[in-house]
Amino acid sequence: MRLNLSRSTRSATWLVLSLPILCLTPRAAHAVPVTATSTASGEQVSLTLTPIVGTVATISSGPLPVATGSGSTGYSFANSALSASLGGLLSTGILDVGADATFAGSGAAVSAVATVNGVDIGILNGLLNVLGLSAATVQSNAGLTAGGGSISARGGTTIEGLSVAGLAPFGAMIIPGVNDVILNLLGITITLNKETLTGSAGGPRSLAVNGIDVSFNNVAATLNGKTGLLNGTIDIANSYAFLSGIPTSVPEPASLAMLAGGLCAMSGLKLTRKRAAVRH
Repeated sequence: MRLNLSRSTRSATWLVLSLPILCLTPRAAHAVPVTATSTASGEQVSLTLTPIVGTVATISSGPLPVATGSGSTGYSFANSALSASLGGLLSTGILDVGADATFAGSGAAVSAVATVNGVDIGILNGLLNVLGLSAATVQSNAGLTAGGGSISARGGTTIEGLSVAGLAPFGAMIIPGVNDVILNLLGITITLNKETLTGSAGGPRSLAVNGIDVSFNNVAATLNGKTGLLNGTIDIANSYAFLSGIPTSVPEPASLAMLAGGLCAMSGLKLTRKRAAVRH
């Protein structure tokens, strides 16, 4: 016996055949790309001296050494230098720096660390000592961790054997608070553990930490035989970390999955009922 399928039955059959993608398992979730960046440097000097007579002199050094990384996959970089020296202004011993990042599922961590040994900074005005600073070791670190829907920041500085001319002796080791100003006099500002946090917990977010930041604002000084007004900064042990966002997975929209299941079920049910009716 020949079966004559109704128009509605043929439509249901066509729907089943023409929507194979909807009837398959939903597509796999895909991840939102997140970029990490971290940089560490041992020392950086950026100064200008404006003499009473003559042209402005620029005194600069670094950043030295530097370790830096950036990407959406894990990395680990390290660098070092035996010493740094800038005339009679700055000298150091060994400098070690590192930059790292790791990614694992919906989590990420990025960090930077800088260690400088044997720091000695001296600024003179003629034969007078404008600034004398020394430290056995200065270490800074900056890190960001993404997980649980937010980005948390952590950073800090540890200093051993710090000595500043004109100030009371410091302990053998100190862990200064955030933006700890220990001297602000006659245009010279010394800040320990200078931290700058930007962005939000939802990303993007960055953290910069300078172990020792010395700034000069029109300070009378003598450098390289010239006397004038000194401006600029000397930074020791600098660390920086950045995350563009939080790693996450984006599931297939629920409405699409519900539509696929509903259409498949309805079309299959209609076809079954029509076939059963024709047999009877």
